[in-house]
Amino acid sequence: MTFYGYQRPDGRVGVRNKVLILPASVCASDTARIIAQQVDGAVTFNNQLGCSQVASDQQYVMDVMAGYAANPNIYGTVVVSLGCENCQMDLVVKAIQERTNKPIRQVIIQEVGGTLKAVDIGVRYTPEYRELYKQRKETIERVFADAKEKHAMRYTQYRGLAQVSNWVKLKFAAMNLKKLASWLWKEKSSPFMFVLFWPLYARNPAYA
Repeated sequence: MTFYGYQRPDGRVGVRNKVLILPASVCASDTARIIAQQVDGAVTFNNQLGCSQVASDQQYVMDVMAGYAANPNIYGTVVVSLGCENCQMDLVVKAIQERTNKPIRQVIIQEVGGTLKAVDIGVRYTPEYRELYKQRKETIERVFADAKEKHAMRYTQYRGLAQVSNWVKLKFAAMNLKKLASWLWKEKSSPFMFVLFWPLYARNPAYA
């Protein structure tokens, strides 16, 4: 089975196509809200942090903001900062780019001349995003949704890319073996088919 979704440049799949207006700190939250209110399809949130934080606390905030931008339901991000907060624009953009290669635009309120000019620039950026991404929803293999809903892949208990990758491959290998067993049962084929197809799965457990 398949579903309609949006394939992102980083390989993930979303079911919505939003533009995130991301306030880098509490000082930029009102400006981000004003921008998002003026453009259909834009989303934002009220960031109560981003300034006057110790290093470890600030890192948590950076990780959360980067996670929002990397969410597959987000097409691209407009980062709005005041210009003097701890979570500086270059730090936020770098954190996002480490997670995803989706489009990013930047608005620094103090550099552009205040809130009104920042809003004007931000509002112009957002429709530009919408024009750049005219792709219609495309057919996506249902296996992604099945993995998320039926195989406990909504969350992970592992840390690090290597551990998560191995866990995902094991999940998909189990799904494919189940699929092979179903085929063999329906076709009443010989168990020899397992031996025939096994080299494909040995090279790539996610093969479907």
